[in-house]
Amino acid sequence: MKTISNIVLSVCFLAFIFGMAMKMESTPDKKESYYENRVLASEPEVKFEKLANGTFAKEYESYFTDQFINRDEWIKMYLNWQKFTDQTYIYKYLITDDRWVFPEPVSKFAKSSYDKTIASMKDLNKYTAERNIELIYFSLPNRKNILEVPYPSYTKPNLAETNIKYVLSNLPKEPMHVVDVSETFKKRFDQNELKNLFYVTDHHWNMAGAFEGYKIIRNNLAEKSSIFSDGEVDESLYSMKCFDEKKFMGGYNKQLYGMIDYNRESICHTESKEFDISSFEVYTGPVVQENKTDWEKVYGKALYEESEIVDYSGVYTLDWRELNIINPSKKEGGKRALIIKDSYANPLTQLMSQHFYQTTFYDMRYNMDRSVFEFLDKNEYDTIIFLYNNENMFKRMYDFDLSETEEKQEKEDQVY
Repeated sequence: MKTISNIVLSVCFLAFIFGMAMKMESTPDKKESYYENRVLASEPEVKFEKLANGTFAKEYESYFTDQFINRDEWIKMYLNWQKFTDQTYIYKYLITDDRWVFPEPVSKFAKSSYDKTIASMKDLNKYTAERNIELIYFSLPNRKNILEVPYPSYTKPNLAETNIKYVLSNLPKEPMHVVDVSETFKKRFDQNELKNLFYVTDHHWNMAGAFEGYKIIRNNLAEKSSIFSDGEVDESLYSMKCFDEKKFMGGYNKQLYGMIDYNRESICHTESKEFDISSFEVYTGPVVQENKTDWEKVYGKALYEESEIVDYSGVYTLDWRELNIINPSKKEGGKRALIIKDSYANPLTQLMSQHFYQTTFYDMRYNMDRSVFEFLDKNEYDTIIFLYNNENMFKRMYDFDLSETEEKQEKEDQVY
């Protein structure tokens, strides 16, 4: 009897394997993974040399894994099983009882990196002061650093607050200005209110949070900047437009194969009535004709496309290497602002660009081939505004003279 059951089990197993293989052969291969954002393996070519040296077997294993029937659904089922069995972290993410997603806590105090960040800001402060360029640093509230995350007591301590205080307290205070937007958020909103300002499954703030941040930024510019002329915020001059027909795919949710419900996320834009945004000139690079484009191709592009599911960059804008926006109504004043930013600034693109004749959005991550000092020597700006979330304090994003990049390249060259 035992022999018969073993035979039946073996036959079923082989039938499953060969059945799946035949099914895969008849099913068109997927070129890339939406969730993993990578190219998937294609079916390897059968060659004698590959069979002889064993590479065919390895390539086919990768192909079988990548092209397995309903692969994404199987992975999602596995992730949900982990959640059902109370795994603390799933793909290094904590999913709370109310289905908020948070990464593991920051458990490292990277003093040497932060010291280089502080030194770089001091160098930039000196450079701008010598050239009479305003410098204002806004530290924006990162979602996991302002919400009370229910990390289990047995996890490593969260040192995020320690890191933030160390960097901000050691930045130069004059002539540059440092504004901790998080502190204002904490004073104005309780935890339930704060949750309404951030996405459930993405590490960014939503439009409601970004607009609250914008109000603090604008009011501080009105108080501290000698070139800012638009005064404090009048909320009656702004309206909210939402796109309820779309579903938001948060960055965390994407890495978790969309296992969190879409319906809790709002997709909105705050629009100004003060200026006609359609009259703005938009350049995806330096201000030359070949870079000129339409506003709709830069901001909120995915909201006007057929796809039902949109992500943060599609709702707002990509992280451009250099994005220039010209507001013709500000030509008489002619003031130019350089905004050194990370992705938290993306919802603020149209709000910030209304205040200056030329607004340049500059992302350090895509400018590792030219230094900020080199860029400033070739371009004239009246003010430099930092819009960095308070998780973003590592030296790479402050490598204004590319010394860190050059040092890293030298080490890599030595290895090779």
